[in-house]
Amino acid sequence: MASNHVTKAIEQFFFKGGATRALFRWLDFRLFVSQKNNKLIPSSENRSHSATEYLQAWQQQMSLTTPATGILRLLAVIAVLIGFTAMAGVLNVSQPSFINIWVPLALFAFLPLLLTLSSFYFSFLSPAKHNLHHHPLLHWLINKLNLQQFIPYKNLLLPWLLWQLQSAAILFSTSALLAFLFWRHFRTICLAGHPP
Repeated sequence: MASNHVTKAIEQFFFKGGATRALFRWLDFRLFVSQKNNKLIPSSENRSHSATEYLQAWQQQMSLTTPATGILRLLAVIAVLIGFTAMAGVLNVSQPSFINIWVPLALFAFLPLLLTLSSFYFSFLSPAKHNLHHHPLLHWLINKLNLQQFIPYKNLLLPWLLWQLQSAAILFSTSALLAFLFWRHFRTICLAGHPP
């Protein structure tokens, strides 16, 4: 019963503050343990300490890593702007003018498919699982987010990075859909106000 209580306390310590904070708290702890820096409690205290007390002491004495979220926010804003403006540009073309159908097709069909296939290839088939230099985009993202120290734990780090890229793709598609719905509604109102 006591071991179950300790296990729950340890889980609550690591898995709090959202998935990203939990992941980097765990990665920081793994890096700390791998460097064998295990003297956290002052040696003058002779009493035995519980696992949760050691974890609390570790958190107080160590500075936890937080990824450079400004880069991720910028990536999200760029994805939203591109999705919205691309869809608005396609729908705002006047009837007599011509439009190259390959441009919107590439943006709204091929680009999400390309991102999905890229994630699938990297996750299951690519040699980049063993060497990040085979995937320059993820390598660039790791450097920009200041996460180089976690490369030894790439089995945990890389799925998080891929999720950041997929989140940008989701924002792109969602903003394009919102632009489509907005322009459709706007044109319906305009046509209702100016009947032929």
